[in-house]
Amino acid sequence: MTATRRALVIEDSPTMRQLITLALRRIPGLSFVEAADGAQALEHLEHDRFDVVLLDLNMPVMNGFAFLEAMVAAHPPEARPPVIVVSTESGRGDVQRATALGVVEYVTKPVRGPDLAAAVNRVLAARA
Repeated sequence: MTATRRALVIEDSPTMRQLITLALRRIPGLSFVEAADGAQALEHLEHDRFDVVLLDLNMPVMNGFAFLEAMVAAHPPEARPPVIVVSTESGRGDVQRATALGVVEYVTKPVRGPDLAAAVNRVLAARA
């Protein structure tokens, strides 16, 4: 029996959230919670534990970088889930900034389900 692992999907577009969660359904034993922006996601992090976070950068209310900065400020490294950015932003500066804030994988939209599932599996395997 596979232990249940949890993902937090942070994406403002309902259509993109649906595509991401469809890809996550390919991973046995993975459940997920959805948030429409970084502020909602921080609330989830206060009450739940996640094994991986999938994060869009361009969102209203609180964007992905503001979320990363708040998560880094509020949680010591050992208490932070690994983060995979899923974004249209693929400029070198964005990738470097995300990496400096602890992002472990960077997937550029439009994303293919198998590629996203592979990235999540790599992160979960590294964490096991």
